[in-house]
Amino acid sequence: MKVTYYHIYNIFALSLMLFSLGCRHNSNTIKVEGSFLNAKERAENIIQERDTAIGPFHVHYKLIELLNDSIIKVAKLSTNEQVSLTYHNRIVEIDLQYEDKSVLTKKISKDDFLSIIPKNNLKEYQIWNFYIEDVSSDNITFSFSICVPDTDNCYSILYKVSKIGEIQISEEEIEWEE
Repeated sequence: MKVTYYHIYNIFALSLMLFSLGCRHNSNTIKVEGSFLNAKERAENIIQERDTAIGPFHVHYKLIELLNDSIIKVAKLSTNEQVSLTYHNRIVEIDLQYEDKSVLTKKISKDDFLSIIPKNNLKEYQIWNFYIEDVSSDNITFSFSICVPDTDNCYSILYKVSKIGEIQISEEEIEWEE
């Protein structure tokens, strides 16, 4: 079949007519407003997520900001105006497997470090950073930085998990170069 300009014109005109009919306002149209996020999604913000295999370990973790759990500090600007600064607390969700067997599934919060951080100061701190520090054939070590926001007041903590799920928590010894 030979296509002529006449056929192309008719197809274009028909398409344009159907498009315009479909776009007219319809009184049966329902207007949907508001957030499409569920309560959990509105309360959390994933800062970092990683899913990786290292040696015999498979690690899936998320560093999550809790939007409904915050540290509020008052600061003074150079104009002497006071402002409130909000820092959301964070947790780490870990799913750890060793040779395809579940070893640890846990939500880790700053409360898990009461053996290192004094309880009366804990509310000032937040989990600031988290990463995989070291992996061997028998265990995996994670590093946490737990800090008072906008300060150098931090605890560096090692969180070691064995291949059978035993946990050792210790403060990391940091040597400063002069």
